[in-house]
Amino acid sequence: MDVSKWNWLADTFWYVPEPFLPALQLDPGSGQHQWMVDQTVWHISAYELGYFWGTIGVLTYPESSGSSHQTPVGMYLQGSVLPDGRAQITFVPKQDRGASAAVTATGVLTENQVGWGFNMQMSTGSQEILSHWARMLRCYPGDDAWKQLPGTDDSLPEFMKKAGQS
Repeated sequence: MDVSKWNWLADTFWYVPEPFLPALQLDPGSGQHQWMVDQTVWHISAYELGYFWGTIGVLTYPESSGSSHQTPVGMYLQGSVLPDGRAQITFVPKQDRGASAAVTATGVLTENQVGWGFNMQMSTGSQEILSHWARMLRCYPGDDAWKQLPGTDDSLPEFMKKAGQS
């Protein structure tokens, strides 16, 4: 099994494009659902032997509020990708709760006419439950999304800095 084909993942950035920003949140107490905006940026800093790791910034807010002026949250990521592109990623908050608040996502790394993307699914929460699927796209300096991330007022570097990931 050749896992070296994914070596190029090291030092890459990934974001959620506009069509994939909606996420669904459930309040189990009331049974009410609410649409949320979920912008997530990954910086995969390293890759080795089918494993990768790095940092992320996450910003979620109610779609109805139209407010993107909150501060993104910083987390760590650790994942693996199989030779066929199937991936699993765990996100761990930079807090004392650490691994007890970890979130696991699954997906697949695929290439199409616009380039490589991670088709991902995740679900998280202890009070409300947030479910989100997205086709995460790679982002390069100079891209429109690098200059202003969808669903935010920030450039990708500003977003990551606010999340404590500079």
